[in-house]
Amino acid sequence: MEHLLELQNLHVSYHTPRGTVQAVRGIDLTLDSGEVLAVVGESGCGKSALLKAVMRLLPENASVTGKILVNDTDIAPYPEKQLQKLREPHPVKRTVKKYKVFPVSSRALLAVFYAARQS
Repeated sequence: MEHLLELQNLHVSYHTPRGTVQAVRGIDLTLDSGEVLAVVGESGCGKSALLKAVMRLLPENASVTGKILVNDTDIAPYPEKQLQKLREPHPVKRTVKKYKVFPVSSRALLAVFYAARQS
């Protein structure tokens, strides 16, 4: 069965002058057509890093290992122009925090909901 989105052993790290910070460690998930995924957690737990990795919107000091598959196709080698087509007709903003719903094209991904826990 073809999955709309599949993450295999996804890791996201940020390289800073003070060392490497691991934001996401070994995430595996599948998302099929018609399913909705809520990414919920405490501040700083890696929600934004995970979503930005999926959309390939991480800053240059970040690195990603593992696989991100859209419709069973690894999007790692996709050039930016091809990724933009996946994001249409809703261009993705660089901040997830501003939105309660992460806007992505239904052709590529379902809406990924972002919920922040109030402290």
